[in-house]
Amino acid sequence: MLEELNINKTSESHVVKQTAKLGETIFDSNKQQTSILFIVSGLAKKINTDYQNEFIINLLKTGNVIGLYNGLTNHAQMEERVIAITACTFISIDREYLLNYLAIRPSFMELLIKEMSNTIAKTHNRMMYLSNLSRENRVAASMLELSKEIGINEGDHIIFPKAITKKILSDYSRVEYRYFQKLFSKMKTEHLIDSRGPRIEVNQDLLEEHIGR
Repeated sequence: MLEELNINKTSESHVVKQTAKLGETIFDSNKQQTSILFIVSGLAKKINTDYQNEFIINLLKTGNVIGLYNGLTNHAQMEERVIAITACTFISIDREYLLNYLAIRPSFMELLIKEMSNTIAKTHNRMMYLSNLSRENRVAASMLELSKEIGINEGDHIIFPKAITKKILSDYSRVEYRYFQKLFSKMKTEHLIDSRGPRIEVNQDLLEEHIGR
């Protein structure tokens, strides 16, 4: 889809490849958006800003779309920002160009609506699931989920990218950082996780057993 949009653009501004540095805001729902973004490489965090305490909604990776709901519906689903947690590369598609193109390519519209629906459902289901767990199991479940989505296989080990810090895991699990630090030490003692310098290694089998107790 991106290749076709790029080939058929009538202006260089319709499809633009951009980069973001670590810590840079890629998207802010409180600002007027004229583009929909597709992540090509890197990791970013989507944070909710509706409430007094910000929290991570999702971690985004290659293939994820940013600003799709806002772009297709012309209003924000919620107040949120997307911030790069590594250097990121993304393709920016002009909103009006994309909407006009979707009128002649209904298969693209179907693809994007499916992506938007899946993302909303996944986020809702995750929040509901976490709300029914103890704090300890929220952390275990979040680590297990992320290890399957963005974990790196190194032999018999699953290791998070360096960008996934304890603070990010704490925020993603929706638990306060002070408690997370204590729990992190406990989980290391129980061999659910380990740490290799700045990188965190997880034992998926033991995490699943822990959650199922």
